[in-house]
Amino acid sequence: MTLKWLYYFLEICKDMNMSKTASRLFISQQGLSKAINSLENELQCTLFIRSHSGVTLTDAGTYLLQQGHQILDLIDTTQNHLKQYSESQDIQISVPNGASAIFTNRLPNQFAGRPISYTEVDEDEWISGLEKGSYDAAIVSDLVNSGKWYVRPFYKEYLALIVSAQQPITKSNPRDLTLLKGQTIIISERLFNTYDKFLKRMAKRGLPFSKVIRTFSPFTAMHQCAQDIGVCFLGEHALSLLHFPNTKVLYPHDPEMSLEFFFVARSNNIKGLVSDQLYQHLYDCVNKEE
Repeated sequence: MTLKWLYYFLEICKDMNMSKTASRLFISQQGLSKAINSLENELQCTLFIRSHSGVTLTDAGTYLLQQGHQILDLIDTTQNHLKQYSESQDIQISVPNGASAIFTNRLPNQFAGRPISYTEVDEDEWISGLEKGSYDAAIVSDLVNSGKWYVRPFYKEYLALIVSAQQPITKSNPRDLTLLKGQTIIISERLFNTYDKFLKRMAKRGLPFSKVIRTFSPFTAMHQCAQDIGVCFLGEHALSLLHFPNTKVLYPHDPEMSLEFFFVARSNNIKGLVSDQLYQHLYDCVNKEE
């Protein structure tokens, strides 16, 4: 039984009409029928009852339909798992949308002679990506409590609060964060997904913001802060590249006012490389002193 025959069988089961399936797959109906006849001859059983209106499954066909999906899934899983032993492929790592801006190009592009490729994904996509083998590792903003993953702390950045010089909080010492209640917060569009969890943490502490303004870049966000349109939070690396008159940069020294990331891999081995060594290389590059 070839995978091609099995694939054709499963596709016909979606339509229960060979003509329709052949048209959808851009093959001839004669070629499709020949493949199914070959499959039935090899298995020595009838899978479909043919009629002018289409086909219906026999008991044998129903059983193969149940097993066929599992067979293809197992082949997919096996192929993806074996990719970790390849010595020629790139190392594929997923990062949260917007996180690349936070790491400001400090992620390395190779390790042990292997290129590293980074793909920005939504927060809910990285787990399925690792399980399917689409990615070898992931940088995530959620602490993962699972024995099946290799998990290490990766990066933590405390956020500074940027406000106009006229904001009342500039005169409070220690910084009274309750003065931010009901304020408008300005966030770069690129960073919004990453900062979303931080905003939810602040809301749980009784510090909800009345409005969120998304801007094109951190530069635009600081410019609007200078005009007293709202307040924004930025990490140290972004701040080192930006400066605006009529703004104050405050450091509340609050442990919850931070962004935290973790390195997650499927196992202790990534394509023949030790996960610990890859993790340490990434960690050193991102956390090195400027």
